[in-house]
Amino acid sequence: MICSHRRATMPSDLQNHLLGALPAESFDRIRPMFEEVVLEAGQRIVTANEPISHVYFPESGIVSVIFNVGGRGVLDTLVVGREGMVSTAPVLGVERAPHDVQVRVAGSALRIGAGGLHRLVMQSSLLHEILMRYVQVVLIWSSQTALVYRRNKLDERLALWLLYESVGKWLFHSDRRKKPRC
Repeated sequence: MICSHRRATMPSDLQNHLLGALPAESFDRIRPMFEEVVLEAGQRIVTANEPISHVYFPESGIVSVIFNVGGRGVLDTLVVGREGMVSTAPVLGVERAPHDVQVRVAGSALRIGAGGLHRLVMQSSLLHEILMRYVQVVLIWSSQTALVYRRNKLDERLALWLLYESVGKWLFHSDRRKKPRC
């Protein structure tokens, strides 16, 4: 049974799974705080150790969380699509992150000011729960990514990203259908 105030499915105009996990009226109430933006391949949307101005909820395309590993180049530690968001630091009340975020595949996103998102998280226990679960997923993904990079080749790394996509859908949607909160 799905409560009448919960979305049975995301509306066709909302592709981000985190925002789609909110009840329709909750998302409709906060929707004006978001702006739709185009993500261009190669665009840097978060710069390491600088204040994070916005948080992005991809609707399409792919972004990567990138760490500079000194003179040895850069390492993509997390790949995010419409199942997630970048950066998670403002969810935790942190103004800066030690990584860059770069668009790998062009697309679009819903963008909100970092301070605005932090205020929303403090006001909404449901949004807080959803985004804190996502932070937990990011921690797990990052650990798994480190292991995969250490032990596997490119095709196995790509398989891991596909697994992340399906696990993200399961974590944020399956239990809500089983245990609706009316």
